[in-house]
Amino acid sequence: KRKEGKGRKEGRMVAGVLAPIIRRSLIYGQEPIVVDGEKLDVGLFAVPAMMITFRETLEAAIIISVLLELLNKVEQPQYKKWVWIGVISGSLLSLLLAVSVLL
Repeated sequence: KRKEGKGRKEGRMVAGVLAPIIRRSLIYGQEPIVVDGEKLDVGLFAVPAMMITFRETLEAAIIISVLLELLNKVEQPQYKKWVWIGVISGSLLSLLLAVSVLL
């Protein structure tokens, strides 16, 4: 078993105390906190954000399938391409907005 030095132990204590501050700073696009010349890594993984994204994606898939089935029922399948054009353009616009916010 590897022994840890006093400095390493104190660094972990500081990282534990500062973790909520670091999370907020990363979420709001601020610079990460540096302790002893090293950026603190707190292993961010946003489960709530992932679940919201999953729920919204599932909801969008249901709406798209309802629209496509409606076009089948009213015998207007030629308009399906416009549904898919809307899906693709909305997805590209969303990705463009996300990239612009992150930069």
